[in-house]
Amino acid sequence: LDLLLLPVSGLLRWHFHWPSCANMNAHFFAMRFSAKAVTQDELMATKYAPFKDEHSARAFFDYYYRILGEAVLSDAGRQYLNEMRQEQCALKYFMDSYGISGDEML
Repeated sequence: LDLLLLPVSGLLRWHFHWPSCANMNAHFFAMRFSAKAVTQDELMATKYAPFKDEHSARAFFDYYYRILGEAVLSDAGRQYLNEMRQEQCALKYFMDSYGISGDEML
């Protein structure tokens, strides 16, 4: 799996103009004593590994979320994700119970 992810992450790094791994490591090393989770705004402002734009920083988070899962989310992010899952579960139950399609819900 690692051998597959290396070229994929390299291609994404090139496409989104992500900072190098060395620059990201420098940022994480500098922030190692911070108890807060890394945010998109933090990545936009850091002097070690500046991102080109918000879209680039968001793509970086999305990529690592797909690989590492919820471990990369802050507590607020995990809470939001759980709320969205509960909402989706309730919506699916409602649709199944009453035979309503997703298009009819809108």
